[in-house]
Amino acid sequence: MRRRLKCHLSDDSARSTFRMSLGAVLAEQLQLSARPSGVRGFRFEPEGEARLSRWIEDHVSVAIRESGHALVEEKSLIAMQEPLLNISGRRHKTSAETMLLLRRRMRGLPFDRKVLH
Repeated sequence: MRRRLKCHLSDDSARSTFRMSLGAVLAEQLQLSARPSGVRGFRFEPEGEARLSRWIEDHVSVAIRESGHALVEEKSLIAMQEPLLNISGRRHKTSAETMLLLRRRMRGLPFDRKVLH
């Protein structure tokens, strides 16, 4: 968990699907410019990564509780709440498809739903 949080809170969106998704949603508001990184990822220019990190610091809070079944509970919570930024296991949901398309656009790829199916 600690490692995942460090990735999400670092200044490198290419290491965090949370940062990629949040940045794709906030790209216009935060004036983020992305460049492809790896096969499916992207990262923002350094100043954009810093703006995204500041936005996260100002608007996101994290609570942690100990659990012997954390992964099972996480999957259950995702299935019940359908968080908009989460894609894993939800690709058939409209909100996940929209997020995938936003992330494709950040990589300079077409905003085309046909590529998802």
